[in-house]
Amino acid sequence: MTDVVHGLVEQTVLLDAPVGTVWGAFHDLELRDRWFSMPGSRTGQTHDLDFRIGGTETATGTLFNFDHEERLVHRSRFIDIVDESRITTVYDFLLNDELKLASLLTIELHTDPAGTRLDYLEQYQYFGVVGDGSAEHGERAGGTRFLLRRLGIALEEMA
Repeated sequence: MTDVVHGLVEQTVLLDAPVGTVWGAFHDLELRDRWFSMPGSRTGQTHDLDFRIGGTETATGTLFNFDHEERLVHRSRFIDIVDESRITTVYDFLLNDELKLASLLTIELHTDPAGTRLDYLEQYQYFGVVGDGSAEHGERAGGTRFLLRRLGIALEEMA
């Protein structure tokens, strides 16, 4: 029997860029590649993006973990997009062809005097968990903070 851990990540960040610029960092593949990528070696990474309702995003990579390779795959499908306002996607993450994570993610963008307020809400399930799931909860929250920091840095570099 597979052990499943459910959780929720909610984060809000203020980004020093207008909503239109932040929006571009999500739907333009060249801009998205500046902050969204798979961990590990850049060699052999792929990233495809079809940003529309029903469209998909796939990112792959290889992580070298001590003496063996691990194949990483992120697959998502866009289920709702409201121009310069909201993105809702479902995604999963595979490690060596085994499902490890499935999520429903909504990102909302709001104009703020400081630039853009980004609200991030993710409902996730980890599969094949050993233990109480605290490592998975920490990984999801920390991974989200890391990703949103990378987005902020990319936006600063684009300014």
